[in-house]
Amino acid sequence: MKLRHSDEFKDIAAALAKAQNEFKVAKKDKLNPHLKSTYADIKAVRDASQESLSANGLAIVQSHRFDVDPNASATWLLLTTLIHSSGQWFETEYPLHIGKNDAQGFAAATTYARRVSWTTICGIVAEDEADDGDSGSQIETNALGQPIGSAAQEAVNAARRAELFAEAERPKLRKMDVRQLALWVDDNARALSFLAKQNPAAHAELMRVIDARRKSFNPVPLDDNSGGIAPEDDENADRFQRRLDDLGGCTQQTEVDELDASVMEWLNRENLTDLMTKWVVAVSTRKRTIKSSTVTAQKGSPGKM
Repeated sequence: MKLRHSDEFKDIAAALAKAQNEFKVAKKDKLNPHLKSTYADIKAVRDASQESLSANGLAIVQSHRFDVDPNASATWLLLTTLIHSSGQWFETEYPLHIGKNDAQGFAAATTYARRVSWTTICGIVAEDEADDGDSGSQIETNALGQPIGSAAQEAVNAARRAELFAEAERPKLRKMDVRQLALWVDDNARALSFLAKQNPAAHAELMRVIDARRKSFNPVPLDDNSGGIAPEDDENADRFQRRLDDLGGCTQQTEVDELDASVMEWLNRENLTDLMTKWVVAVSTRKRTIKSSTVTAQKGSPGKM
C-alpha cells in the first residue's frame, strides 16, 4: 500500500506517534476456517486503537472508489484516510479481492480490506503476531481465505465488478440535476468505456437511466442534429458559440464563474438542456486548464529573497 499525505504532516506524525504508544494489542479472537488459524477482526482492531486515536485528535475514514486504468482493467478500492484535527492527513488505497460475485462477497471483501488497511496505516500489532507463522499467509488471502493470485481468486468476474459499479451509480444518477449529470458523464468516461466492454447489458441499462434523466430536463422532442436547438433557431447556436469563445478567453476562475452564471441563466430560461450539458463540461474543462496553468506558473516562480 502506497502512503499519500497532506503537504504538511508534522502535527499528524507527532499525534500518531503518541497514539501508537497508547495502542492496545489487537486480540485474535476470530477463526479462519480455511487456514485453521486465528486473526484479529475489524472490531478487535478498532477496540485496540479507537480510544487512543480520539484522545490525540485522530480519526479514521474509509470509503470506496471504482478505479479504471488506461488498460481498461478495473477494480474497487478501499480508501483509508487518517485525519488529524489540524487538517493534515495520511491516506492509503487497498484493492478489494472479491471472492464471491454478489453483494455478500463485496461486503466480505470490504470488511477484510478495512481491517488490513486500518492495521497498516495505524501500525497496530495483533497478539503473537511476531511469532505467528500463519500471519503472513493470512494477509495474503482474500475475504474467503483463498490465496491472492490463486485460480479461485483470479476467477473473479470483471463483468460482475462492472455491474456492481452500475448498480451503485444508478440511484445517484436519477437524482442529479443538469450540471451534476454532465459532470458525472465527463468524469466517468473511462469507467463507462470499461462498463461497455465488460458488461454491455449493464452499460445499456445505465445509459437508459442517463438518457431518461436528460429527457426529464427537456421533455420537448428536438431535432437530433440540432444540439438541443430547433433547426430554424440559428441565433441561439451563434450565441452559444460566442459564449464558448468568451470562455476560451477566460484566464481567471472568477471570470469563468461570472460568465457561467450568465450563460446558465440564459440556457435555463430558454430550456436548452442539451446545450446546457455541453456548457457544463466546457466550464469544467476550462477551470481545470486554468488551475493547471496556475500551479505550473507557481512552481516556476522564483522564491522570495
